[in-house]
Amino acid sequence: MRNVFLILLIFMFSASPNAVRADECSDAPLPRLIVGESGEVASGIGGLRLRALPAIGAGTVRTLYDGNEFTVLAGPSCNSGYNWWRVEMKSGGNGSTGWLAEAEWSRYYLAPISDEPKTLCNSGETPWLYAFLSQVCSFLD
Repeated sequence: MRNVFLILLIFMFSASPNAVRADECSDAPLPRLIVGESGEVASGIGGLRLRALPAIGAGTVRTLYDGNEFTVLAGPSCNSGYNWWRVEMKSGGNGSTGWLAEAEWSRYYLAPISDEPKTLCNSGETPWLYAFLSQVCSFLD
């Protein structure tokens, strides 16, 4: 059964012409954030570094914890297998700006804040599930 699932997943990603867009990092999970929108550090994430530049080795501006909110200013910028977003921190963040890595394949560090209700197509909380549901929904459209 597991092999059937893997074959279906591979087929879905390779069959769709929109599986990877040019503005995204091909080796990173699909981004969920949007420039100009709000986001937050995902539940259960602690010690996430707001960086001066979009790179793992760049200096730390501050350390963030789950629930810290921000506005997305720019991005994504691809580096080291991560989609990086330039953000400005909201209340409690003193307006600090910097770059945040969005996810690794096992989990998202950041989550969009939206007034829109969750649907099946935007409900994947792990990167692999989000990618799978996005592809399924693109076939249904």
